[in-house]
Amino acid sequence: MNVFESRNYKAFLNGWFRRPEAEKGVRGRLAAHIRCQPSFLSQVLNGKPELSLEQAYRASAFLGFDGEETEYFLILVQRAKASDHALIRYFDSQIDARLAARAKITNRVKAGVSLSAADQTKYYSSWIYSAIHILAALSATNRRATIASHMRLSRGRVDAVVDFLVEAGVLHEENGGELTLGQTRMHLPTGAVMLPKHHENWRKRAVEAMEEPRPNDLHYSLVMGLSESDVVKVRDLVLDLISRSETVLKESKEKTACVLLADFFEI
Repeated sequence: MNVFESRNYKAFLNGWFRRPEAEKGVRGRLAAHIRCQPSFLSQVLNGKPELSLEQAYRASAFLGFDGEETEYFLILVQRAKASDHALIRYFDSQIDARLAARAKITNRVKAGVSLSAADQTKYYSSWIYSAIHILAALSATNRRATIASHMRLSRGRVDAVVDFLVEAGVLHEENGGELTLGQTRMHLPTGAVMLPKHHENWRKRAVEAMEEPRPNDLHYSLVMGLSESDVVKVRDLVLDLISRSETVLKESKEKTACVLLADFFEI
């Protein structure tokens, strides 16, 4: 379960205990870890008593929270313990701020050094630039000739793109012609001028890919009706997919160039 899907720490904990994979006796182990009786923990989960901040902090460690999750969980506990209306509004604003920050992909993805504005305009003018950028990282396609063959492009077109990427510092080229990564990651923040063009480029390419599907390709479209709270939950699931793919990407031994497109919006 994702603690950021809840604004109430008791609702989160009750849901966490109800998980299909939850181990037998886990509630008792949590009670022992936060140094309270199981009966008191049951009263907290089902009644008015609240966890102390010390108990909440120990519970965060038991639940395996990272720093950001721990901070959010402690805010939820403090909000539940507050009785003054002004203080409640303050903690509500803190909760809103944390959720808004997580909603920004920029805060989930660690970006590398950015290109200059002029180079960004050229790099994001066509999907070919970012495709060649990634292919250059793969041992099977890290030379100009192999890239041209793989992408079915003319050698002249590939040379022009590679020359630009090398000059911009995105790629390095060894004396033997082997290409390696320079700026290994780039990310356009929300509001960037070239962001709509970047999305457009790859969505057009996705439509083209549907005409000649490969075994591992996946194209999925779903129009759904959701409650306001579930809109936030589904959007956060998509963001979790993006952030978790970062972990896989860091450990992956590059062999295949792939594209991830995630579309989720209200109509």
